[in-house]
Amino acid sequence: MRIILTDEQIAIIEHPLNHHGRVLAVAGSGKTSTMVKRIRYLIEKHSIPPSSIQVLMFNRLAKNQFEDRIKAEGVPYGDAVHVNTFHSYAYAVYDRLIKSGVLPHKDFWTGDREEIHKRRVRQAVIEVQRSTGDTTLNQEDAETAISLWKASMIPPDRAGHRLNPLYVQVYRVYEKLRMEAKGATFDDMLVDVVQVLSSHPSLRDSYIPHVSFLIVDEYQDVNYVQQRLMELISGGKCDIMVVGDDDQTIYEWRGARPEYIRKFPEVF
Repeated sequence: MRIILTDEQIAIIEHPLNHHGRVLAVAGSGKTSTMVKRIRYLIEKHSIPPSSIQVLMFNRLAKNQFEDRIKAEGVPYGDAVHVNTFHSYAYAVYDRLIKSGVLPHKDFWTGDREEIHKRRVRQAVIEVQRSTGDTTLNQEDAETAISLWKASMIPPDRAGHRLNPLYVQVYRVYEKLRMEAKGATFDDMLVDVVQVLSSHPSLRDSYIPHVSFLIVDEYQDVNYVQQRLMELISGGKCDIMVVGDDDQTIYEWRGARPEYIRKFPEVF
């Protein structure tokens, strides 16, 4: 069955080259199929190599569904298009940095091993409770605070907490325990990749593959460290298209900054 595209969808698909694009789209508006058709248009009409297109999604389910849509659309050499979550992208770069000796070996506290991270947070909470006598501290709030600080690339010596400053002490103890164990969560991978490649620009071209087009879904939920990673990927040299709904930010609790989509492309 032939799908009739709206004028808005056609404008997105045929968005001119060498110009950034912002797509404000609500759920159910066909944004995924439109992004896939955009990729097909780039490859078929402009002979853009599929491997020079990078797509960033917010979770593994969205990533898998997007890859399935690329196949269903019949995009030429669609399996060469890079589709990642922010975490899987950071992990791949992080792994290369470790294997080349730029970063020391780490014990990954991800997936089934995330419980190690939770145990270290719990240990840090208990230590601070014992030293201060504050029984209001709890593990869940500590995990949320630590994730938020890392999303904003705030180390313990610059952290602050408006409700209970003792969570900063928990953060400090947790980081000490993590460093001693050489552990790394996905949050740490993002922070380390951005810090290393921002501090050593000469490494960027070696560890960030060159792409000509960057497409980012759910851009309204991007936090500071993810925005910095996008800047490293783009290198100021590629076309960026961001897609999202600035009225539907659901991750502000973990540092999402909807002003990025509202001010795009000025933020690049």
